[in-house]
Amino acid sequence: MESADSPSNDSHMPLARGDLPILGVMPEISTYIFSWVRIANERVRCYDTPWILSQVCQRWRDIALSYPELWSWVRIQEPRTFNFSGRVRQLEVSLLRSQSYPLRIQYSESGDPNAHLWAVLLDHCHH
Repeated sequence: MESADSPSNDSHMPLARGDLPILGVMPEISTYIFSWVRIANERVRCYDTPWILSQVCQRWRDIALSYPELWSWVRIQEPRTFNFSGRVRQLEVSLLRSQSYPLRIQYSESGDPNAHLWAVLLDHCHH
């Protein structure tokens, strides 16, 4: 029987930052994993994958920012809703980060089209 002071083999003990196996994965493998995460999330209608992955840690941010395909799917739905200027800025950033990778744009709106939003999109139509 172990005493309360003896070390245990508890698998829930926190790991030191350098001991996390995912941090040792090569960037090429990470981008492959990121692409599958993005595809899986699209199927369940979670469209913030690039933003989420780029906020996990600096290493994942660097990988996400160097992977234009991750940013190439842009979804705009009811752009006149809450925080319009923030959504336009997010769109601009996504388009820049996608570099020259071909874009996939999904746009749906029930009202009149927003001219500013379309101007941002048209600036990137060469993708």
